[in-house]
Amino acid sequence: MELSDLPPEIILIILDFIETTAALNAICLVSKKFCAIAQPLLYHEIILGPGDVLLSILLLCRTITTCPLI
Repeated sequence: MELSDLPPEIILIILDFIETTAALNAICLVSKKFCAIAQPLLYHEIILGPGDVLLSILLLCRTITTCPLI
């Protein structure tokens, strides 16, 4: 049995323990199934960087408009 054979609810419980955005981002690249499960966790909380806030907002808007599922 592979991890991808588990029900999405179980995978979500496992992924909920991951705390870094880099790890969640990497999981999103594994497969469409993992991306669909991990992406809401990845974008659950949005923190704008201390640098160029306007650029961060523009990039956030671009991401939201190109990926309406998040």
